[in-house]
Formats: sequence, structure tokens, C-alpha cells
Amino acid sequence: MKKIIRLTESDLTRIVNRVINENQEEVDRILDKISDGGYGSLSIDEKRYLNAFSKHEGRPDDFVDPSEQYDESEKEGEKFTSSFKHIPTIEFVVTSIEKKTKNLYILYGTIQFNNKEYIGGLYLNKLGKLIDFDFYEEPKSIHDDVSIFKDDIEGIEHEVTMFFKDEVIPSLIN
Repeated sequence: MKKIIRLTESDLTRIVNRVINENQEEVDRILDKISDGGYGSLSIDEKRYLNAFSKHEGRPDDFVDPSEQYDESEKEGEKFTSSFKHIPTIEFVVTSIEKKTKNLYILYGTIQFNNKEYIGGLYLNKLGKLIDFDFYEEPKSIHDDVSIFKDDIEGIEHEVTMFFKDEVIPSLIN
């Protein structure tokens, strides 16, 4: 049996005002956090919220929190290619983005480097800062040796880390 609820105009106005106030309170909280610790102190979700809110067009009550609408699948297949002049090209392709815990995100993907393909992930803290990365060449059989990406980039670790920090991560989490 369906229940029909009839709302008056004043009920609707009250609901809309509550939503607007909640959105404004969240924006104010995020802006206060920026004032205290800078933009870098924001979590990935706070950056998304602020970015989405600033771009929102239409009625304030139509705004939807990005954490409720964000679809990581839209980033799947996105490709990033390094532009190094003195080292071989690295190509990173996103396979998925996963929020493991409140404090850990993993950007899964594949890397093409020196005619090898590696699989693995970039590990980010709640602020979207790179904690670590781990990629390995997928063995063809159980008897194959496995190449580890970090071993194969010895001597250029800094450049590779900066590629992830400057080009890949900001494009995927903002």
C-alpha cells in the first residue's frame, strides 16, 4: 500500500532552505579549513565538493554533493603520457579508482615503459597526496620472473614520482 504525503508550500520552502543552509555550512567549513591550513589541507572529497559547488549553475537546492554523485568509472581508460626529454616515455592508463578507507585511495592502472606493461596502483592519502606506488609486470606463467616497476626505473624515481604527482593525480581527483 502506497502512502501519499502532501506537502504545503511552506513545507517545501522549509526543506529547500534547509538544503541551501547545509550546502552553505559545508562551503563555509571548507573555506575556514583553507584559511587555517591552505588548500593542500583539504581532503579529496572536500576539494571535489568545493570545485563542484563553485561550478554549480541553477538553484542552490539542486546542488548534489559530489561524494553522492561521483562516478569513478568515468575516469576508467583515461591515459596519461609523460613528456620527459631525457628518459623513456611512461604511459599510465586508469583501470579504476577505489576509496579503500576514509584515509586511503588507490588509483589502479597499467603502465607502459620500455616495452613492458606493468599493473598496480598509486596509493593516496585522504588529502590526495601520493604515499606510494606499486606496479609489477604480470607473469605469463608461474615460472616467469616478475619485473617490478620501481626496480626498472632506478635512477629516475624522482621524475616518475613527479609525473604521478603533477600530471596524473590532479587530473583524477579534482
